[in-house]
Amino acid sequence: MKLSDAFRPVDTKADPCLECKAIILNINLGKNSELMEKCQRLKEYAIFVDCIRRRQINGRLTKTAVAEAVEECIKNGVLADYLRKHRGEVLEVAWYEYNEEEYIKDEKDISHEEGRKEGRKEGVALINELNRLLIDAKRYDDLERAVKDSDYQKQLLEEFGL
Repeated sequence: MKLSDAFRPVDTKADPCLECKAIILNINLGKNSELMEKCQRLKEYAIFVDCIRRRQINGRLTKTAVAEAVEECIKNGVLADYLRKHRGEVLEVAWYEYNEEEYIKDEKDISHEEGRKEGRKEGVALINELNRLLIDAKRYDDLERAVKDSDYQKQLLEEFGL
C-alpha cells in the first residue's frame, strides 16, 4: 500500500514529493504460517483474536467474548503472562477495538452533550441581554431608542434577525 493513495492529489501530473510504502500481512489465525512460526507472540495474538471472534460468532456480546477469551488464553498458556499482568487494559482496549462504532457513538454523545451545555450558556446569555433590552425599552417606552443606546444589544438583534 502507498500512503499517497489515501489522499486526493492536488496536482494529478506531479508525483508525490515523499512516498511511504507498506507491506500488509494477514496475521489472522491460519494465515502466513511461516511468519507465525518465527514470531510466537504474534501467533499467540492471532489465537487470542480468533478466540474472541469465535465467541462473537456464537452470539456472545463483545465484552463477554473478550473476557472469556482472556480467561481461556490464560488457562491455555496463550499470552498468559501478558494477559495476567494487563488484563484490565486488554479488556478495555479490546472492547473499544471490537466496538469501534460504539466507541465513536460514545465520543459523539460526549461531544453533543458538551455542545448542548455550551449552547445553553449562550442561550442564557442571549436571554439575559434580550431581557435587559426589553427592560430598557420599557424604561424608554421605545424599543428602537433602547436599541440605539446599546450597541451590543443592537448587534444581538441583528445577529438573530430581530
